[in-house]
Order: sequence, then structure tokens, then C-alpha cells
Amino acid sequence: YVQRTDCGNHSFFENPEVNGDIPLITLKREAKDGQPATDGWCELNIQRVCADSIVNKDLLMQGKSVIYPASETFDLYYCRHNGWLSKELKALQHDFEGMLARGEQECSSRHYEDITENKLLGVYLPALKRGQPTEDEARFIGDWTCAMGTAACDMAYCAYSFCELPDGTIGRYGDCEGWDPVMGMPA
Repeated sequence: YVQRTDCGNHSFFENPEVNGDIPLITLKREAKDGQPATDGWCELNIQRVCADSIVNKDLLMQGKSVIYPASETFDLYYCRHNGWLSKELKALQHDFEGMLARGEQECSSRHYEDITENKLLGVYLPALKRGQPTEDEARFIGDWTCAMGTAACDMAYCAYSFCELPDGTIGRYGDCEGWDPVMGMPA
């Protein structure tokens, strides 16, 4: 397991007045001149598990590192409203290249070019305070993952952690038939 040590070059927390208004997609760049590829996940040092997941070629790292509290529902609705509880994504959980490609496909139909961290916070914090996002808020946060560099990490997290139950509610982990802490949700 490799942990990136080159992240945090544009830390939002250290310099929010400057880094809060940077279009996040401008932080993404391909590897070159001996420097690894990077994106908003790494550069802002926010949810860095995504950057580590990519370098380790294991998108389930995020899902396996989060124990989502039973008393909270935000992520359940975030995942549902973005369509990330699908059988298609569950089938891709263990396919790093396939999930990364599916994340690129997801982002190709979204609008995220001008999303900044401050714009995200204007949507995310009120939704978090209410306890769950509206569909529009969830979709905007999904757009934000694209601006950060890829939606694939959150897509894999959702597919691993949550499911649609027969009664129409959203289950998590062991609520879902066949869930396994190593393998995730069955497809």
C-alpha cells in the first residue's frame, strides 16, 4: 500500500481565501517529467484516499476505509441521486480500469468546469446541516467529484457500501443481501 507524500500543494485549509476560488479542474494534470499525475484530491489534500486509491490501483480503498454511521443518511441519498447504486457499478467494483473509465464516462456528461471549493461548500454545508441532499444538491456534489479529477472513487465507494432494498429504502453494508467486507456488494 502506497501513501502519496506529494499532496497538499494547494491546501484549501491552509489558504482558503486563495485556493477556495480556483476552478478545481485546473489542478488536474497528467504525469510528466518524473512527476506523478495529480488532481484536486491530491493537490487540495481533501479526501486524499482517492489519490491513494488511484496510485494503488484499488478504488475500493475509500469504501473499505469508511465506516458510515448508522445514524447518518447523507451519503445514502448522495449515492442514490447520482445513480451510483446500480448493478453496473457493483460489477465494476474490482475492475480498476473499468471503474476509472466509467468515471470518465460519467464526468463527460456533467458540467463542472467552473466548480470551486467555495461553490461546493455553498451547496454541501446547507445540505449536510439538513442531514441529506436534495437530488440537485447531490448531483452538484457529483459534479464536484469530476472537477476534483474523477468520480470513480465515490462511485466505487457507493457501490461497495450501499444498496437499494426491496422495500425501496437504502441499505448499508450487512443490511444488503450478500454484502462482504472484502468483496463488497454482489452484482
